[in-house]
Amino acid sequence: MSFPSVAFAVNFYKDQRLANQTVTDLRRFYPESPILTFDDSKQRLKLSQFAGRWTERYLKAFLQTDADIVVKLDPDTAVLRRARYFPDAEVFGEHVDGQVLGGAIGYSRDCARRIIKSGLLLDTKYTCVHYTYVRFGERVTRQDEIMADIIRLLNLHTVEWKEACIRQYHPRSVMPTGYAFVHPDMRPEALAMYASRNLGESA
Repeated sequence: MSFPSVAFAVNFYKDQRLANQTVTDLRRFYPESPILTFDDSKQRLKLSQFAGRWTERYLKAFLQTDADIVVKLDPDTAVLRRARYFPDAEVFGEHVDGQVLGGAIGYSRDCARRIIKSGLLLDTKYTCVHYTYVRFGERVTRQDEIMADIIRLLNLHTVEWKEACIRQYHPRSVMPTGYAFVHPDMRPEALAMYASRNLGESA
């Protein structure tokens, strides 16, 4: 089986230590892959007035690499091993109620081009209350909901990815096994980081 080349994107805000662990694990399992990191405190594109520019930033950065696909991981996503496969699809990840969840979500190169070319990420409708919420006193965007709408509008081909587990939709009593990527990370070292930080935002 031939594998596509993969880049990874990790955005963080107030959770640098968690992001560092995710990047360290990615470098362990994917030493050949570009790892794109974005410190959202330097350019706060999650704020509501920026609509989908937060997603646009990492998709554009991905298109500057030679990789075939990009996988966006939240900074508190556990990277447990190499993925056994990557779907042949425009968008892939765990699906719930028809939406691909953003804790570990992948896009093909052609898909990223289509999304950027459409200009939909800049649509001001994504600054309205439906696509935003308040956290830490700031109104920020719900990028998962924005992308769900864009996937629908562009009729993008999505596939369930059995290598990703978003734990809010699974029993939380134990750390799941059998997955390459689990969000959030509940290993002891991650729990210690959660306890020591001032609850940051999973960017």
